[in-house]
Amino acid sequence: MVTGERHATPPLWPVEARLAALLPDLLVFRKPRGWEPELATAQGVLLGVHVTGFTALMDRFSLTCKSERDMDKLAHIFSYYISDIVEHVLCFGGDILNITGNMLLALWRVEQNQLSDIITLVAKCSLEIQEKFGIYHTREGQDLQLKIGLPAGQISQVIVGDERQQYLLVIGQDVDDVQLAQRLAQANEIVLSWNCCMLCEQYMFEVAIMREDEAVKVGG
Repeated sequence: MVTGERHATPPLWPVEARLAALLPDLLVFRKPRGWEPELATAQGVLLGVHVTGFTALMDRFSLTCKSERDMDKLAHIFSYYISDIVEHVLCFGGDILNITGNMLLALWRVEQNQLSDIITLVAKCSLEIQEKFGIYHTREGQDLQLKIGLPAGQISQVIVGDERQQYLLVIGQDVDDVQLAQRLAQANEIVLSWNCCMLCEQYMFEVAIMREDEAVKVGG
């Protein structure tokens, strides 16, 4: 649980390192080969984190704020909140694919024989994120809460670009599954796709079937 306001502290990493941490490794460490698309498939685990309550918070804040500075203050508070979650994902070896509005998407690429272990690792990461950051109490009275979805399996990646611009597109059933899992999840819940649950070490968690062949809710 997180409460109160965050105050800016001097960054520990250089700007370049902090920016690289928020970009997909596939782009950061890729050697451009022109604009010809590169297609690759791999086994992986996706982590989707959706922050609920942010839109309602913005609505409340817009009614009470008296200046643009107040809105900037809200943006900084939210930025630090997301930064804490990002840092936790990075500590568990995740690769940040995208942060858009109130949604964060991360990827763990693995070999087939490591898939079960990494699913368990990502599930532990998700439980810790919910425990530490699952509820953020704001002074405006609107709580921010998290919904987390976890799918696993084969993921396809398409990369295009040159030295100046590069684009990464991640496609596959797992991308659809992470959206399904988040739709089924309530605030402060973690939902695994059916395939993800079948592959993880279930004895380490409390699991409850939500929709057979679709999704399973996991607890500590």
